[in-house]
Amino acid sequence: MRAAALGGAEEVVGAVRQKTKKLLAAKLGPDVSDIGAMAGSLFLRAIERGDRIYLAMASRGYDGEIRSFPMPDIPRAQWLVLLGALIILALLLGLSILF
Repeated sequence: MRAAALGGAEEVVGAVRQKTKKLLAAKLGPDVSDIGAMAGSLFLRAIERGDRIYLAMASRGYDGEIRSFPMPDIPRAQWLVLLGALIILALLLGLSILF
C-alpha cells in the first residue's frame, strides 16, 4: 500500500518536472489554467487509483472488518516450562558475563 502511495508521489514529481521544463524552454511563467489542468488530472488519477485499490480489496473479500483468531489458553505446565527456560537462560547469561 505504501509503495502505491510513493508511486503516486513519483508521478506528481515527474509531471511537475516536465511542466517546469516546458515553461523554462518557452521562458514563460506558469499559467493558472495549466496548473489547474494538472491539478484536475492528478485528482482524476487519484480517484481512479482509489477505485482500483477498492476493487482489488473487495475481490479478495475485504469488507472493512478486521478478523483475528482468539488467543488460546496456555496450560500451567507450559507456563512452568517457559519460566524454567527463562531461568536457565538468565543463569547462562550471568555465567557468560562472569567468565
